[in-house]
Amino acid sequence: MHQNAPLPHPTNVTPLPPAEDTIDVERLLLIARRNALVVAMLGFIGLCLAVVYALNAQPLFSASAEIILGGTSASREQGFDSSVEADTRIAGQIELLRSTRIALKVVDDIGIEAFNVPVSPSVLAMLRTAVRTVLRPYDEAANYGVVTEPKLAAALSLQRSIYVQRVGRSPTITIAFTSPDPELAARVPNAYASAYVADQEEVLRQRADESIAWLEERMQGLRQDLFEADLAAEAFRAANGLAQPGGQLISERMIIDLNQTIVAALSQLGEVKARSAQLDEVIDSTDPVRLSAIPADILTGDTGEATRTLKDNFAAATARHAEIVARSGTDHPEAIALSAQLDLLRERLVSQLLTIQQQVSDGAEIASGRVDYLRQQLADAIELNKSDTRKMIELSNLQQTAESYRTLLASYLDRYHESTLVRSAPHVTAQVISPANRPIVPVSPRKMQIVLIGLLLGLMAGAVVAVLREYRERYYRTGEQLTRDFGTEFLGSLPTMRRGFGWSLGARHDHALFKSRDNSLKMWIDKLHFDTAETLRRVLLICDQRMSRRKPKVIGVVSALPGEGKTTFAINLGRRLANSGKRTVLIDVDFRKPGIAGTLTTPPLVGLVELLMDESPLEAVMQADKETGLSVIPVLHNSDTQRIGQLIASSQMDSLLEELGELFDYVVIDLPPMGVVADARALASRIDGFFLVVRWGHTPRRLVQDTVFGDPTIYAKLLGTVLNRVNTRRIRRYLTFGSSELHREEYMYYAAPSKRK
Repeated sequence: MHQNAPLPHPTNVTPLPPAEDTIDVERLLLIARRNALVVAMLGFIGLCLAVVYALNAQPLFSASAEIILGGTSASREQGFDSSVEADTRIAGQIELLRSTRIALKVVDDIGIEAFNVPVSPSVLAMLRTAVRTVLRPYDEAANYGVVTEPKLAAALSLQRSIYVQRVGRSPTITIAFTSPDPELAARVPNAYASAYVADQEEVLRQRADESIAWLEERMQGLRQDLFEADLAAEAFRAANGLAQPGGQLISERMIIDLNQTIVAALSQLGEVKARSAQLDEVIDSTDPVRLSAIPADILTGDTGEATRTLKDNFAAATARHAEIVARSGTDHPEAIALSAQLDLLRERLVSQLLTIQQQVSDGAEIASGRVDYLRQQLADAIELNKSDTRKMIELSNLQQTAESYRTLLASYLDRYHESTLVRSAPHVTAQVISPANRPIVPVSPRKMQIVLIGLLLGLMAGAVVAVLREYRERYYRTGEQLTRDFGTEFLGSLPTMRRGFGWSLGARHDHALFKSRDNSLKMWIDKLHFDTAETLRRVLLICDQRMSRRKPKVIGVVSALPGEGKTTFAINLGRRLANSGKRTVLIDVDFRKPGIAGTLTTPPLVGLVELLMDESPLEAVMQADKETGLSVIPVLHNSDTQRIGQLIASSQMDSLLEELGELFDYVVIDLPPMGVVADARALASRIDGFFLVVRWGHTPRRLVQDTVFGDPTIYAKLLGTVLNRVNTRRIRRYLTFGSSELHREEYMYYAAPSKRK
């Protein structure tokens, strides 16, 4: 009788969601629209709090002074290392300005009464100190604790309030202070600058005093060391005979003189040897011309004079003999006489030259011996100089030691004079280039800025709340979500209706089956609400079109959780079907939590359980709605739900459905929630189609999906989905542009004739 084949699902015509790498501007606008009220409220709260704070905040005045540190330009020109050194020096001076020592001097200068620091800290100060101790346990500035001395408490408070910062990369330092008193705001930076300069002068004097004392002690020892070094050098010179006339050692002078003498002796020896060679050449020669041409430089001394006379006579005789021979021949008596005279003169001249040669040879031997002697003297002088040189090195070391003492003493004397000058007139390189002036306009509170910040913080808090709300949004809000998740047709929305209020329903039926004051059971009436009427029309159309060949048409109404309104939808669906002329019966099979019996005007005495157990006939159990003609089979609450629940899959249920099929066109079954019990699955094979009821903004989407997809039989027979208990005012915040739900009011012209103009 019943066709168990699954019904084909309608084609999912829902557009695909946007790609993940694109920004869905429309969705962002919807999120902003949904949370606009929350963001606006929190922004307004932040704005109000900021206005209250700005109106009640105490005005604060700020003033600043600038000082420049000298001595950094030269070091900055020396390269990277000098720049790092200058940065380190400036950082050290900044820490000095922030130190307690300078703060105490400022307190002494201005007076402790100007700061008005309590001896015992307030609760807020103690809380602030505790927080700083936790956050910065090793920060000295955060561990002040309770200070009992007023002066130190004022200095520590001033130290925490003062602002000291370097201006960019320049050697300029800014000192700023903020106070409710404008006069104090200007006095503190100036006092800091004066205290810093005075502290630098004091430090310079203290360092000068320490330097003077150390230099005096050190110079006294250096004078004694210098005296002893000079004394040792002179004693060594005298002990070793290291006199230096003209700046040279005696041995060095001797070496120079001996070298010069040896050079002269060698020159003389060369000359003698040259004369001896010339004499040998003349003596060995037999040429009379050669004898007559003896060089004059070899004929020196007395012997040379006589030899020169013989040479002249021999030359004259040789010339005369040559003239006579040329004129008269060799046989001429005068030629013969001159030839004999020439032989005699030659013998005498050669004898004289031999005598000179012997003299020259003796002179050469004497000169050579003299050279050897001088060379020996030179060697002895060199050995003596070597010994003197080693001694001079020792003497030079002694003199260098004395000179180093002398140089160091001169350096200490210069430093002593400099320290004395610094002590008398310390030169501080730091200068105040811009003193602090009395401020006129307060720097805090900046009311407009505070108001804007308060508004911005409020809006940011609202945005955070909006993000959290959207993150927690896990419910169904629109029909598009249901269609996209389940691929079935979304049939419509059922608005929330309160009991006892609403529309005029005409005459009251005193013998009505359902309670008359429950307006949620009267959504089948067209004139109540357009959404409900149109939703039920769609449901009827689905029933007629997709189950046209079945009789009876068994329809199951399911939900994921209790309280989603499936019973209300089942009652209105049954009444709508019955009112349209279809023979319809409504069966409640939720044995654990019956819903239909509670909507009846007269509580039933028997129900479905008694019918299935053959304890009561069908006529006694089934009740009729005189207003629509709907027949109802309720269920009475029974504690033995586990045993009674087995009746759903029993043969008695099959027999009941067959019997009802002969009497009715439609059988509407109110099933238990699928997410709680398995009764709906046990009866799924006997049902032709299911309608899923989802409560708007209540049931998690993941739970509904797991419940429906967990039973393939029910999912295959799912005819459509319905959103129940919809907030018609809030739902517009979730509808995208172009959605049919967004423009539903425009369709009222066709659905409700009373709306036509």
